[in-house]
Formats: sequence, structure tokens, C-alpha cells
Amino acid sequence: MAIDENLVAAAPRTVELADAAALPLAGLTAQQALGAAHLDVGPGDNLLVTGGAGGVGLLAIQLAKWHGAHVTTTASTLGRELVLAVGADEVIDYHTQKISAVSPPFDKVFDLVGGDALGDVVSATRRGGRVVSVTGPLTAGSVTADIVGLRRAIVRAGAAVMSRGIRKRAAGAGVSYEHFFMAPDGAGLAELSGLVDDGALTLTVDSRFAFSDFRSAFARLESRHAKGKVVIELPA
Repeated sequence: MAIDENLVAAAPRTVELADAAALPLAGLTAQQALGAAHLDVGPGDNLLVTGGAGGVGLLAIQLAKWHGAHVTTTASTLGRELVLAVGADEVIDYHTQKISAVSPPFDKVFDLVGGDALGDVVSATRRGGRVVSVTGPLTAGSVTADIVGLRRAIVRAGAAVMSRGIRKRAAGAGVSYEHFFMAPDGAGLAELSGLVDDGALTLTVDSRFAFSDFRSAFARLESRHAKGKVVIELPA
């Protein structure tokens, strides 16, 4: 198929191609959230990644450690060993512990869970800290550039209304809250591919399904018990 060359990169050579399919969406999401335009994670940062045993979370933990951060993540008992294996420094069992009970507070948070836990995340972040979410309420700044004109104005206004509650709570705690969408980026993907080949980034595939059994793949994904990425293999 024809595609813009700026959106693609060579696949890692050290993993099977089907496993490499687990890299682009999750990898770019983690890379961009942790990058200079959003959390700007660097050496010494005390970072929280919620939902660390999922596809994005496992890559985010590794990339954050690569950037020199101290990484705490939330996971169930079943996911604990997996997140520790990819480099997490500390694990919070979300079934038994409140995030805000952990001290000291976090400098930065990459939220992959959203929902009712988001308020607790804000409470666990120090004043002046940042929370970036891919699952929480939309913010006006997260509206992508391809939405233009009147539609853009309407969507931005709607996003501002949707996120008013969490933004107000964050502002009261002296914390910034932002939702963002990943943007395709060939150069970023090439960097991720290189990290895989260098052994600095490990891909975790929870399960593979044939295209004819795509319903089972989505059932596994929606169960919220997947550890890593769920891959659907297309017929040759």
C-alpha cells in the first residue's frame, strides 16, 4: 500500500514481525507522553505510571527508566512480577492501596486508567506537578489539528466542559492536567525500533489471535486482564 514515508520506519530486526506490530501505537503513545511536549521526563523525576501491566504501560516504564526516572506503577497481584521485570522501582496494588497514601508525592503522572482513580492520582501529585492522561476527560489542547473550523471550536468547547471537574480539582492542588492523543511519527518509531534492536526495550505480547477469531481478541482486550499487547494476525 502507498503511505507517507514520514509515518513509517523499518521494523525491529530482532523480534518476529507479528510481535513488532505491538510497538507502534503503544510505543509512540508512551514516547510522546513522556517526551518534551508533555511530561518531559528526565533524570531524578519521581514518576507514576498507572496501569503499568498493559501494552502502553510496560513500554512507558522502560522508556521512563531509560530517561533516568524513578518509576512507580499500579498493577494487580498478577501483574506485579511483570512490571518489576521491565524495570519498575515500586508497585502499588490498586486493589488494596490508595495511590495518594504513597509518599513522597509524585512529580509527574502518566495516567492510563482514568475513571474514579483520576482524582486520587491528582491528590498524589506534588504542587507544580503534571498529570498527562490518555484515558481521562478530553482537554481543549488535545483536539487534533485535523479537526478544523467550526467543528474544531465546538469540539474544543465540549472538551473544556468534559474536563472542567478534573481541571478544577487539579488547579486547586496546584497540578496541571492534560489529555493527549498520539500522533503518527516515523522518526519516533525509528528510535523505538532501534531501542528494541539494542535490547533497551522489550515488547510484551499477551496473546495472538487469527483474524478470523478477532472477536476473541477484543474480548481479551476488553477483559482488562491482558498483560502487554493483544495481536491480531492477518492472513498472508
